[in-house]
Amino acid sequence: GLGYRQINYRLRDAIFSRQRYWGEPFPIYYKDGIAYPLEESKLPLELPEVDKYLPTEAGDPPLGRAKNWHTEEGYPFELSTMPGFAGSSAYYLRYMDP
Repeated sequence: GLGYRQINYRLRDAIFSRQRYWGEPFPIYYKDGIAYPLEESKLPLELPEVDKYLPTEAGDPPLGRAKNWHTEEGYPFELSTMPGFAGSSAYYLRYMDP
């Protein structure tokens, strides 16, 4: 039979980022345009499910499509994520911090 050439991409991060299609979320939210860190008691920040892994029409990352990507008070979280390799590359820094 005849076949056809097809490329399938399974873009997933390393185990460090728990097999997400993106990296780790920054625990930052915005209130009146000012960035604030999320309280330590509210960590880890869990990424929501999204329908499409495409940028929004406005050019925002896929998290811009998530309807519940905000704090309990309604302040939006950071839309960008850290690439999977960034966490594993900076892992040694934790051991240098007493």
